[in-house]
Amino acid sequence: MGAQPLREALVDFENLLHGTRYGYKNICIVAGASYGFNRVVEALFERPGTGNKQIILVGPTFFRMTARVGRYAELLTVTGEESNDFQVTTEQLLCSVTERTRAIFLVNPSNPTYKYYPPSFFEQVVPELEKRGIYLVIDESGDAFHFGKSGARLMCYPPVIHSPNVIRIVTASKKYLLAEYRIGYVLADEAFLTDKVYGLNKLVGDDIGNAPLAANEAWTQMARHEITLLSSERCNCSPDCDFESVMRANTEKMKQLYSYSVSRLKAMGQVVNIIEPDCNFNITFNIRDTVFASDFELFSALLNEHKVSLLPCSGLGVPEEKMYFRLTYGINRQVLTTGLDMLSRFMHKYRAAGGAEVKNAEE
Repeated sequence: MGAQPLREALVDFENLLHGTRYGYKNICIVAGASYGFNRVVEALFERPGTGNKQIILVGPTFFRMTARVGRYAELLTVTGEESNDFQVTTEQLLCSVTERTRAIFLVNPSNPTYKYYPPSFFEQVVPELEKRGIYLVIDESGDAFHFGKSGARLMCYPPVIHSPNVIRIVTASKKYLLAEYRIGYVLADEAFLTDKVYGLNKLVGDDIGNAPLAANEAWTQMARHEITLLSSERCNCSPDCDFESVMRANTEKMKQLYSYSVSRLKAMGQVVNIIEPDCNFNITFNIRDTVFASDFELFSALLNEHKVSLLPCSGLGVPEEKMYFRLTYGINRQVLTTGLDMLSRFMHKYRAAGGAEVKNAEE
């Protein structure tokens, strides 16, 4: 299950943040979020007597992470409306459930918009799924660098999230910039984790023998600092400890890059809808009035002409004709500036009104 001191520190942090009652037997250390998700799916669908062989993927999402799901179950997808920033509503989610549904997979914050689902969403959804014996699997890998909307705060679940039918997957990759260590954890009901024949711990043990040992001590200290910050807003640690100052500096740096990117995007006439994120280091926005019929066409042309990569959101499940893109601004400021300069020139060159004439003239 992983080092007990680390698990105890992490559940103390979770309980303080969400008002839950997790114990150290409710947590299993895994090799990152993708690994954890695949083992969770295997544990859900390989148990005897699990006749329901369907999982609903809530889009938009990072579909590559779910590539193995088809080996175990039928996949259905439900995606929110553009008017709701592509987040599903309670009604949409529950209406998508069928008699064969065993689990629902949801990312929170959502990807690519990086907006949190409100506590009211889980207060309504979780009891309904529990009644039907359906698991809600939540991937929280995007939960990092909290700023954006006025009043945005740490992700906050209602206590109902501690339902035995909720499985949460968390990683240190983005929040603490520890992607190379491949370390995360799964929070779930003890019976789901500890079944010695079909439980998650059995599957993890079969794969790698022991839970990941990398960064255990570092993450233990980080979790304890987070607890102190939640309790008093300041770390009462030794003078040589730089956790708080580093986290504040990183967040401030991201905030500056975010503000700069938004101001540059707003200056581009064809960018008409910037979806303000609650966290992370990505911005999703809509491009209109170009000569391109799909987001992938624009992506390909921009990459070929300027070597600039702007993620087309159709790769995450947004209809390609909607022309939404995700920009990662958590990079070197000079590189970001160069990329935005190239994007601005590209937008001017391929604006819909007279776009072909401008292209021919420049050639």
